[in-house]
Parts: sequence; C-alpha cells; structure tokens
Amino acid sequence: HAQQNNLSFAQVALANEVAVSGKSEDEINAFIDKITTAMTNIVEAGLNAPPSTLPGPIKLKTKAGEVLKRSMDDKFPGQKAVGVVSAYALAGSEENARGHLVINFGAEFQSPDEVLRFVRGQFGGVTKETRASVFRSLVH
Repeated sequence: HAQQNNLSFAQVALANEVAVSGKSEDEINAFIDKITTAMTNIVEAGLNAPPSTLPGPIKLKTKAGEVLKRSMDDKFPGQKAVGVVSAYALAGSEENARGHLVINFGAEFQSPDEVLRFVRGQFGGVTKETRASVFRSLVH
C-alpha cells in the first residue's frame, strides 16, 4: 500500500493513528510537538548545566557538556557524530539523575546529524521532518 501510493512510513503511521485514535492530524501533531519541545529542553538543560556531582550515593561527575565540547573539536566526522550523540544521551541521563523530566529518544533519528540539527534548532522549529522523526519512535 505504502509503495503503491508513494507514502512514507510516517505518513502511513499518522493515517493509522488518526483512524485508530479518532484524533485529528492537528491534535496528533500538537502532541508530537509537546514531546519534541520536552526532548529539546531536556538535552539543552543537560548540556548547559554547570559541571557538578550528580545526586546519589556513587557521586558521579557530570560530563555531557565536556563530551559535547570535545566532540565538536574532533576532525573526523564519524567520531564527531558519535561524540555528539553520546553527549546528548549523557545530557538526558544527567537530567534524569537530577530528578528532572526525562524522555528517552535516539532511535527515531536516522543519523547523528539529524539529532544535532534537531536539538540545535536548525530545522527552524518543529517541522514535518521533526514530527516524522518523533513519530517513527512512537510507533516502534
């Protein structure tokens, strides 16, 4: 069906969600926008937090910001991408350890560069591309 009608997976999944939930595309997109905003806020808060010791008995030091800084200086694109994704994952984990809101994400993005553009706002805010990325993760 998807191939015959030249539909992406995200378009099929969205149509299915509309049919099953009874919600409009606008309502579903508003929910995805809410998740997208929370994801961005979590990562940015984790990356912008000052270096500190996380709460808990093992006294882990934060490192998301430092990992991002080092990865941005890497000359090799592959290593840079791994560093960026690692920094974002650490930022989310550190926010979790601080007891802040956490949304798990990562697999919905097709590439580390997509994660970087998403979190840094280079998509120009929430777009069809970011919704499709988030929607892919929600339907897995």
